[in-house]
This record gives sequence, structure tokens and C-alpha cells, in this order.
Amino acid sequence: MNLRMLIVDDHEFFRRTLCRVLEELPGCEVIGTAADGDDAIELAARLEPTLIVMDMQMPRRDGLSACRHIKAVRPQTQVILYSGGRENLAAAQQSGVADACLLKDELFTELSAFAARFMSESPSSLSGASSCSSHLG
Repeated sequence: MNLRMLIVDDHEFFRRTLCRVLEELPGCEVIGTAADGDDAIELAARLEPTLIVMDMQMPRRDGLSACRHIKAVRPQTQVILYSGGRENLAAAQQSGVADACLLKDELFTELSAFAARFMSESPSSLSGASSCSSHLG
């Protein structure tokens, strides 16, 4: 079973880079990309990803708002929110809607580790992945 991922970031270069890195990981399949929260909501409903990796700060609809909407409609979809700033991650932690929250600096390492766990254990959730609170130290 592949880890079907939707990547959401308003910066095209970062979005493309993240896609390239993730597609190199065994069992990972990037099934779509979006540049904002509104597009993420539409693609999540249509593509039914296993995991959404989403930036918190984007135009039109931010990542936290999009995450709330997606989880209300598709609670089985795992969502990792990331940000360059700890204060944004604190808001995500307090909301409790994301499955995990990461600093942008940690994203590639943590996603690689999660993908490896997913392929070896095929988890139904992000158990074992870092929670929001553990990255806010």
C-alpha cells in the first residue's frame, strides 16, 4: 500500500522540492499539489489522500483553517502542518486538529522517518510521529 500524499504550499519552488524528495522515498506517491487552503480542500475531497502535508501560512485560506475543514469531512486523512515559526505551531497545537506539527526545518527528516514507519508497519494514524507539542519545546 502506497502512502498517497497531497502537498500544499504557496511557494512553488518549495512545493516542487518537497514533491521530488518525497517521490524518491519507497512507497510514497504524491497524488497532487495545491498552492492554498481552498485548493487543498477541493483536492482532498477528490483525490482522497492518506496524508496531507500543508504549510500553515498561505493566501486565501491558511493551513489551519483548511485542516479544520478537511478533518471535519475526512477524519481518516492524516494532516501534518508545518511552519517556519514556533508561534504558528503553537496555534495549531492549541487547536488540536492536526495529527502532527513540524517546524519547516524539520520537515524533510520527519517525513522520511514517517514514510519508513508507514511502509514497515502500515499504520492507520501518525502514532509514533512527532506531535505538535514535542516540537515546541
